[in-house]
Amino acid sequence: MTFSVVIPTYKRTDLLATCLAKLSPDMQKLDAEDYEVIVTDDSDEEEAKWLVDASFPSVRWIKGPGKGPAANRNHGARAAKGKWIVFTDDDCIPTEGWLAAYKSGVLNTGGRYQVFEGKTISDRPQRRYDEESPINLTGGHLWSCNFAIKKTLFEQTGGFDEGFPFAAMEDVDFQYRVAKLTGYQFLPDAIIVHPWRRINTHTWLRKQYHSRVYFYRKHRTELGFRYRFNMIKSFVVTMTQGAFKLVRFSFKGLKFYLFHCLLRFSLIFA
Repeated sequence: MTFSVVIPTYKRTDLLATCLAKLSPDMQKLDAEDYEVIVTDDSDEEEAKWLVDASFPSVRWIKGPGKGPAANRNHGARAAKGKWIVFTDDDCIPTEGWLAAYKSGVLNTGGRYQVFEGKTISDRPQRRYDEESPINLTGGHLWSCNFAIKKTLFEQTGGFDEGFPFAAMEDVDFQYRVAKLTGYQFLPDAIIVHPWRRINTHTWLRKQYHSRVYFYRKHRTELGFRYRFNMIKSFVVTMTQGAFKLVRFSFKGLKFYLFHCLLRFSLIFA
């Protein structure tokens, strides 16, 4: 088996059903024997299990550890049988031939890469400032919703850091650690659609602040003054470019813009 697709989920059965419907062999242009799909479920309920049992019998459902997305991804990776682990999320929509593009990437590069990163697009233009989607059109992010990694390398990295206080920044941390070990290749044909989602401003601020502080303190020795400089630059860019975007959206999401600027400013002194 070449690929194990790992999908962490938590109480989003309708979205998960849409995701799984796109992962059939016909849609992915791969033989069924070439990949498996693992749903690792952090919910105390079993709606996702019922969905898988009733509608997707080829998918493997496993009970998650109940410790958040980072631990849930690691749990799914440990259960994987494939040589490569491919990560996506339950609110994502794989496009036709998504996995075939990863297989082509593996075959066409002759073993030079142990990590591949796919392209992530949105389902429509952004309408408000307080919407988010992890768009990745040219690579360099390694967002957890769309990348493939050799299982042996994933194990070598130790997987996602489960110590982050909230579900934020763990994929940034993973990319930071992987980049110190190896390069990775961007595959523009391995496309995932990630719909825009409205942001809960107060929840977002709390998650982002504490998780970013955790990231900085973890890598403080290596980042040094560069971190402060980047935070100052991020604050200026958020305040100026964000203001133009806010006007374009007719001030829809003003509250989030103000909190976004507050976050960037506070992180300078974190």
